[in-house]
Amino acid sequence: LYPGSLGGYLQRVTTHESRYSELGSIGRGAEGEVFEVEDRVDGSRYALKRSLIGPEDIESLEGVWGSALDSGHQNLLVPIACRIPSANSAELLLPLIKTVDGHSLVTQGGPEVAYSLLIQVTKALAVLHGAGYCHRDLKPDNILIEETTRPGPWSGARAILADLDLATPHSGHTNRAGVASGTVGFMAPEVLSGAPASPQSDLFSLGLWLFWLITGETPLHRTSLAESVRVARQFRELPPISRLDGRFAGGGPPLARAWTG
Repeated sequence: LYPGSLGGYLQRVTTHESRYSELGSIGRGAEGEVFEVEDRVDGSRYALKRSLIGPEDIESLEGVWGSALDSGHQNLLVPIACRIPSANSAELLLPLIKTVDGHSLVTQGGPEVAYSLLIQVTKALAVLHGAGYCHRDLKPDNILIEETTRPGPWSGARAILADLDLATPHSGHTNRAGVASGTVGFMAPEVLSGAPASPQSDLFSLGLWLFWLITGETPLHRTSLAESVRVARQFRELPPISRLDGRFAGGGPPLARAWTG
């Protein structure tokens, strides 16, 4: 597994020998685990995701990653390289992002930070949707917030849409395995009821992420899976954010200002 891309697309490495030393786990999900690793050759550090996707999934996902790379979008996290050690697993080498808690950042910075982060994620999501893909699992864990010191309109924080290996074409299929996928508490009601993922269901999840970003609450999450599904299927509308945070009563800063960044 070596860093680098070929022709603007993912470099696929077939060797089963890794040149990276594991430094510790930095995240775990239903479909894989992420480790911080160090390159034994030059000391560079990366994130290494071990995923349950197989070679046939890599073939389809190269379209997702290729679209993201071709866009050059700074708010999409794209693998640098890929290794397939077995028939039902893959290792993805990713840039290592040092993250901060988005809700804490918005609590301190208010509407300007929230709108900035929302617009960044919306633009990244538009790249995926424009290329014909749905993300399918928008939630706080998959929207990384990197605190930055660079000048510009982003209030010192960059939002990065991660876990693109979960993406699938929005062409009428629930996912690559034909089963609804996502995180209960952020999934749209129609997806929970068996409908395929769509750009609209991604936007539903994005709205729940924004609600969490501002309030710290996940209103469709319950202690049991069955109860979470029931609440989501009966969902009609969220309470006004301004009732929970008065700073948002006026709608926040003009969106046009953030869009010009």
